[in-house]
Amino acid sequence: MNREAARVIIFNEHDRVLLFRGVDSTLPQRDSWWFTPGGGLEPGETSREAALREVKEETGLTLDTVSGPVYEQKMDFSFEGVDMHQYEQFFVAHVNDFAITSDGWTDLEKRTMLESRWWSLDELEATDDVVYPEALARLVRAQLQGRKLNSQRRGHTMDTARGPVTELDVDECWGLLAANTFGRIATCAAGEIDIFPINYYADGSTILIRTAPGTKLLELTLDHHVAFEIDGLEDDKAWSVVVKGTAQQLELNHEIELAETAPLEPWIPTLKYRFVRITPTAITGRAFTPGPEPDRY
Repeated sequence: MNREAARVIIFNEHDRVLLFRGVDSTLPQRDSWWFTPGGGLEPGETSREAALREVKEETGLTLDTVSGPVYEQKMDFSFEGVDMHQYEQFFVAHVNDFAITSDGWTDLEKRTMLESRWWSLDELEATDDVVYPEALARLVRAQLQGRKLNSQRRGHTMDTARGPVTELDVDECWGLLAANTFGRIATCAAGEIDIFPINYYADGSTILIRTAPGTKLLELTLDHHVAFEIDGLEDDKAWSVVVKGTAQQLELNHEIELAETAPLEPWIPTLKYRFVRITPTAITGRAFTPGPEPDRY
């Protein structure tokens, strides 16, 4: 069965993440596992709409919005006797503590969801329990780091002729790179400049992308020098990070095997089995507080 799903990483004010413990009632010998709130999309529903609905049904909490998606993955698994091929996107929400209610649970959820618990990052990183997604601890760390950096930036704006601007340091830039998964890479070959949208994984020192044979890979082969950019726009601020560096296709078996363990999946159903690593030579970033244009005279 092919299915699309939406899930939400919910943080409370203590930076703990809400997880449910689930079981497969048809396989009592199978160990339980922990997972984020969420579920399958209904006909005509967007991922964001499904995320809001699922949180309401599974927790009783009504969210106005969620941010993201911050992560996506494909999974093949069996649940309640059904073989599933699932594509799922993960969103983020920050809330105050609330009383979780099971009033909206379906019969399936009542049968397979045993308990809920708020987890700290340290607990996620130390547990031997099965937790989905497997990259959750990394995602939580990146989100908390990005949230901390955003808070720090509010107190360090500087006024220029263009309005309040913050120069981000390298650690802040890496925090934003780690908290996001979508960017743009600019290449140049034979005097022609191209820009490609890509999803990526940042490990704190390099940027990993997956691609397939074609224009992008050819241009990276002809000229290893690239520029990479991500940006974001929220209600009260905007930001961008630019990375300049060199791109190298991974050729050694141990490098490829390591890259395949990274939480990096193609966004579209195409085979992308070539890994390219961007090693930065310069990283710059800025945050902006939008406002009206000042008087010229």
